[in-house]
Amino acid sequence: MKIKSKKGIGEILVYIILIGLAVVISLTVFTFQKQFVKDEGSRAVNAADSQRVCDGAYINVKVLDDCVLKVTNVGTFVVDKIIIRLVSGNGDVKEMDVKLKPKEDSSLVHDLDDYGELIEVIPVVKLSDDSEHLCVTQAVEVSCQ
Repeated sequence: MKIKSKKGIGEILVYIILIGLAVVISLTVFTFQKQFVKDEGSRAVNAADSQRVCDGAYINVKVLDDCVLKVTNVGTFVVDKIIIRLVSGNGDVKEMDVKLKPKEDSSLVHDLDDYGELIEVIPVVKLSDDSEHLCVTQAVEVSCQ
């Protein structure tokens, strides 16, 4: 048997090339979408993690003589840092590396200039990926007078 016409071979090659191109494009899109979903998923987990940790990061603040702050961790998670911010006045911020386990307390001398002003004390906790998160929802405001 002899093949008299080769007209059909060109059409077959075009279909093979089109199918191969479609497979390559779909694999490329799948790879990019897989990475996107992985990144967005980890961001959502970190947001949920930070909310859960902040729900257990309660602090109690008492003002002692000379505006020394006695900070007690009354929550269930470790507080890794304390941020002290002047609410009124010049808005100075001081970060203090104080690790407070649950039920521990510490006396903090903040040496901010504006005594008599409202001071906000914000707990900072470390998340599972070692990033720090300010628990603004657990902030406590006190006044030094």
